[in-house]
Amino acid sequence: MFSSIDSRPPTYRTFTSEFLTILTVTFAQTMNQASTTNILPMMNSLSDSFPDVTEIDKSWFMASLPLTSGAFILISGKFGDLYGLKKVMISGILWSAVWSLHYRHTLITWFSSVSLDLSKGSV
Repeated sequence: MFSSIDSRPPTYRTFTSEFLTILTVTFAQTMNQASTTNILPMMNSLSDSFPDVTEIDKSWFMASLPLTSGAFILISGKFGDLYGLKKVMISGILWSAVWSLHYRHTLITWFSSVSLDLSKGSV
């Protein structure tokens, strides 16, 4: 019933596949935590812009992304039960990559148009 500590799970045939799985899951958790911590500078900037922001508003603002992330974890867990964890994980990574590329392209296009306007002197 119990396997020894040295045996490899049957899902991972090689060390490379096991290492890549651990790396992928760790990277996904790191990206989730990074997006949560990126809210803090934005919150400070917004609280400087709006003088009537209370400490309670700030705490709700800081809790908004982890709350949303937790809700999506519940939903993706159900999808993982229905369709398979590997398919859901790969779909989530692809979804994140597509939208990251979209936002990057939008940002580059915006900077390109601004720099073009500046270089033409038509601001």
